[in-house]
Amino acid sequence: MLIGGLVYVQLKMRTSAYDDAYIHFRIAENLINYGVPYDNQSDVVMVSSSSGGTLILAGLAMIARLSPSLNLPTLTAVFKGIVTVTGALVFLRLLRLSHPYPRSTAVEIFFVIAYLSQMIKPSLG
Repeated sequence: MLIGGLVYVQLKMRTSAYDDAYIHFRIAENLINYGVPYDNQSDVVMVSSSSGGTLILAGLAMIARLSPSLNLPTLTAVFKGIVTVTGALVFLRLLRLSHPYPRSTAVEIFFVIAYLSQMIKPSLG
């Protein structure tokens, strides 16, 4: 349910993505189309700050090509929603392993909300 809710928010907000997101979309497209990770294929300047992120976006762009109803911003929104919630669940699991505290649903919800409150803005951007 949490993943579905965050994916829904991501999809609604995808048109408001930071302009840097579209630069990275273009870099990923140039990588799969021309084999170069540049903003403009003729400019030999690496403009991405994250090679791993570029490769992930390139993989999503290749998946987007499989169906005309898919596009890179939509797939990226779904991917980011899933990754953000997965991060919250991993955070909660690590918290349980490293700090044995009396199990309380309220405490666990507090920590998940605290995690998501810090991660939601970068995830939506």
